[in-house]
Amino acid sequence: MHGIPIFLLLLGTLIEGEVVDSITGLPLSHVRVEGKMGMVYTDSLGRFRMDAFPGETLYFYRTGYREKFISVNLPFPSRIFLIPVIYKLPGVLVVERKKKEEGREIDEYFVKNLSTFSDPWRSLEVLPSVVSQYELSSLLSIRGGRIEETGYMIDGIPVAFPFHYFGLIGMLPPSEIRAIRVYSSYVPPGYGGYLSGVVDVKTVDKRKGIEASLSLLDGYLSWGMEEGRTGMRYLVVGEFMKRNLAGLYLYPTICDFFIRGRNYYLLYARESFEGKGYGVSMEGKINQGFVYFNILPFRIYSSFMKDSHTLPDGEGEEFLLNPGCVLKWKPIHAGIEWVRHKREGFHPLYHTSLDAGYIHGFVAWMGDGDIEGWHMEGGGRMDFYPPGRVLSYSLRCTHKNFYFSSLLSSRYFPEENEIKTAVSKGMGFEWEKGFLEVFTRKISDGRFAWGVEGYFSTGFLVLSLSLWDTNDEKMRI
Repeated sequence: MHGIPIFLLLLGTLIEGEVVDSITGLPLSHVRVEGKMGMVYTDSLGRFRMDAFPGETLYFYRTGYREKFISVNLPFPSRIFLIPVIYKLPGVLVVERKKKEEGREIDEYFVKNLSTFSDPWRSLEVLPSVVSQYELSSLLSIRGGRIEETGYMIDGIPVAFPFHYFGLIGMLPPSEIRAIRVYSSYVPPGYGGYLSGVVDVKTVDKRKGIEASLSLLDGYLSWGMEEGRTGMRYLVVGEFMKRNLAGLYLYPTICDFFIRGRNYYLLYARESFEGKGYGVSMEGKINQGFVYFNILPFRIYSSFMKDSHTLPDGEGEEFLLNPGCVLKWKPIHAGIEWVRHKREGFHPLYHTSLDAGYIHGFVAWMGDGDIEGWHMEGGGRMDFYPPGRVLSYSLRCTHKNFYFSSLLSSRYFPEENEIKTAVSKGMGFEWEKGFLEVFTRKISDGRFAWGVEGYFSTGFLVLSLSLWDTNDEKMRI
């Protein structure tokens, strides 16, 4: 009998495959795949990737199909077939319908081809109601919300500020992104804590070989192995800034470095800048870092920012491209989550984090099911902030192509020592190639937004529609 090396038991192995219908052979999206190291869902092409321990059993489940158990033995099958469940009624043949996903997502093709200035965040503006608040900025506003009310995540892990140079450009290179998803009307309870929406970046987890690129703005180099990836990006955009900002000469230099393993991800970014204009000069350096570990049932993560810059006394804010945004971000954010996935019913999640001097914790529970032809998903969340606790919820109901959603979210603003809440509602129709939705959002400080958005895509054409209005004077154009 051969033993399993201890390092394999600790790190696990990367499992990937495709889940298809056993009758039609078509790929199945949103199939739940569970194991001891966590849970994932298949994408729109039926593909999934996850870490698993050798010898453990993976569980595959999707509404309308028989559940399936597969033991993790190498080689692992590349295709998994699920058998549809068919219910016969007198004179009627009923087959349970396909479940749809909420969240507006762009894949790596859009990220690479629509990322202006090598910035993947700008590619999101192809989606409805997602805009950058300033022309020279990657900080995003979702459905008329303020930039500080948008949450950012990397692989489902919150990151405080994934941008360079006061929000001018994002930290991640486009080639290292598999997909970006935007949650607006319905935000899963584990992603809560933001008032307008959440942007979740999915990084490339496995791609062997050496990749390199060179442009007028940056150079990129990465090396992919069986165990992970490593690489860096170097940007010199001083000449662009010099030519496009009349009277203010800035020379920023930016470098990103990342390491990706089976159960961890490390991103380190360093930037320096110097400039002169309007009779004054300034210079500075900023170091940022982000790291997470999946040691399930725990997820441990941290991000930090160290900022050292010199500006004239009392003159600083007018020289920031996005006034005040860096000075509002805290220097360190760390957290740990405990996640327990069940094969049926609700999935509890506990989180606690230290954010620049105060502790924030929450307990969330989520689940999904079918009732009388309606598919419902959602859950609740209890946040514990220094001023007190807040109960919030997420709910999305779907019947055929019609859906409606309701969301109550909260966020703590330490500068004001105030908790703000937002109630968002949406209703519309969705189909395989797009959607059309009417939405409203009301915030506890009296701000209100409403609008209509739509999206349609084919292999060669993308149509995006956004019509919205708000009484927030800071966001009115």
